[in-house]
Amino acid sequence: MRDLNAKIRAFINGWNDRKHPFVWTKTADEILKKANRQNTSNTDH
Repeated sequence: MRDLNAKIRAFINGWNDRKHPFVWTKTADEILKKANRQNTSNTDH
């Protein structure tokens, strides 16, 4: 468990050293349109 915690902490520290802002490539409307699309396949899983 200690080894796992050390590896997680190393990942977080490495990520924080090379972090950069996330840049959205689509507008909120484009994202929401795709997220809210209706299911048209009529597959009742």
